[in-house]
Amino acid sequence: MPANAPGSPAIRLQETAAIRMLKTAAIVGILSIVVGTFLPYVVTYAEGAPNPFTAFGLVTPIGSGNNTSLSVSASAVGLLDANVGVALVVVLVGLVLYYLCFARLKTFDARFATPATLTIVFMVGLGLVVLGVLVTLSALTGANGCDLGRTPTPPCATALLNSLLEGLAVLLVSLIVVLVGAVGFLVGLWRIGTRYGNSMLHVATILYLIPFVNLVAPILTLLAAREIERRIAAGGLGAFVPPPLGFPGPPQPPVPPA
Repeated sequence: MPANAPGSPAIRLQETAAIRMLKTAAIVGILSIVVGTFLPYVVTYAEGAPNPFTAFGLVTPIGSGNNTSLSVSASAVGLLDANVGVALVVVLVGLVLYYLCFARLKTFDARFATPATLTIVFMVGLGLVVLGVLVTLSALTGANGCDLGRTPTPPCATALLNSLLEGLAVLLVSLIVVLVGAVGFLVGLWRIGTRYGNSMLHVATILYLIPFVNLVAPILTLLAAREIERRIAAGGLGAFVPPPLGFPGPPQPPVPPA
């Protein structure tokens, strides 16, 4: 058997390494859920607010009518910056692991080349999202004390509007990039489930698309990765690569019982 043939020891070694990265990425995804759940309460404690919903008192209008000005909480802006930074780091670590998984698989299965590339696009898009958020927060900080109701319009109000528009433009472009990258990432997960005949990973891929329910997706991904890893080690998977659509292929060898 050639060293690079489907089912060869070299291929199985690559597959095992890829699935271990998938498993680690799922663990990081579970960690991101924990961070996202408890971090707002840490912020609440630091800000001294009664609940997470009032912790981020970013902008408070003072006065009314022509005497309206803005009061921007620098501490709240700093806390938001920290939250965004922590969230970005955790998500990027997970996506890097997913990319490495796809990159390993594409060395012997070309179907994972596009998901690997688009996962990089996904990471770039998330970075642009954070940039847009930071530009917006910076604009709010610069508008602290701005008298919005004064006539003629003060320069600080014009600068605030321009900065907010710039931030929204960056966010709009970044969301499009994120959407394209996310589709490639999900296609990659789906193809792993297809390659290894694991329907649980298919379910996890679908759940990633559903708000709130997607919190379960990393857990299912971890369970699916553990099952695939176990079956590869047992020699029941990895010897068959599904042919392109429309072309018949050799029968898949039987999978030994668990």
